[in-house]
Amino acid sequence: MTAIEDALQAGVRERAGLGRRVDDVLARAAVALGNGDDEYLHREPRDSHHHDLFDVEIVCGQKRLQRAGDSRTIGLSLIRASTSRAP
Repeated sequence: MTAIEDALQAGVRERAGLGRRVDDVLARAAVALGNGDDEYLHREPRDSHHHDLFDVEIVCGQKRLQRAGDSRTIGLSLIRASTSRAP
């Protein structure tokens, strides 16, 4: 039972860390590229490249965040529930 609890806690820590990383990338992108109405119209090619890199990192982080919580946490929670009910 301890191994299951440890794995669940590791999953919670991983999700929290990934969430902070995605939030950090979103904040860096907003600061680096601005969020004004005219930013898109007057953006330098170099800034567009950085914007594209931020987009890729954000999407990858969000997908990983979703995967980190979905199947593994559900599976471990089911195992924990079934073993706690066993005589």
